[in-house]
Amino acid sequence: MKNDPLDWNGDHIHTNFKDMYQHLRNSGYYIEVLGSPFTCFDASQYGMVLLVDPEEEYFPEEVAKLKRDVDNGLSLLVFADWYNVTVMKKAKFYDENTRQWWMPDTGGANIPALNDLLSSWGIALGDRVFEGDFMFGDHDMYYASGTSIARFPKDGIVISHILKDQGEDILGTKSKVTESVPILGIIQSKASEKSGRVAVYGDSNCLDNSHLQKG
Repeated sequence: MKNDPLDWNGDHIHTNFKDMYQHLRNSGYYIEVLGSPFTCFDASQYGMVLLVDPEEEYFPEEVAKLKRDVDNGLSLLVFADWYNVTVMKKAKFYDENTRQWWMPDTGGANIPALNDLLSSWGIALGDRVFEGDFMFGDHDMYYASGTSIARFPKDGIVISHILKDQGEDILGTKSKVTESVPILGIIQSKASEKSGRVAVYGDSNCLDNSHLQKG
């Protein structure tokens, strides 16, 4: 999992992901947080890379290396988040301490950088912000503020649900319900028989217990 550096006991993991980390550890999985570029780890020692709410940029060497890793059996699971420049401008605020206007450098996730990374598999995420409730199997799900899948390979599996355009609410325009918003995509890499899978979900708040129910 690539995110903030973590000590071996998991005491310093980012609070947004601590619930997921603890759940996976309790289920018997070993998790190591990658605090260095993708070029610095031996993928043959791992089964999956988790990208949760990523905000950093990726070097071309990292993009190419991760593609090779997936072709050789590593799986990639991405939990994204919202990204919309107009909404980001709406969220700017005046800091009395610095006497400057501050605007977020990115949305919930750095979708442009993530799209660069996912382009190896023909996958791209959009720039609209969605919210809503839906059923996934027997589970009640809440999509808190996520993105949508804008492009996905035809031979993959894409799951869509009816969601509200939350960005329009934030911007003060009339809210509408958008049918068939693609939020989950899964594909098997075809490079070889041992290739891994790539799965993308547009919202990371589902991993945090505080977001399991509406406030």
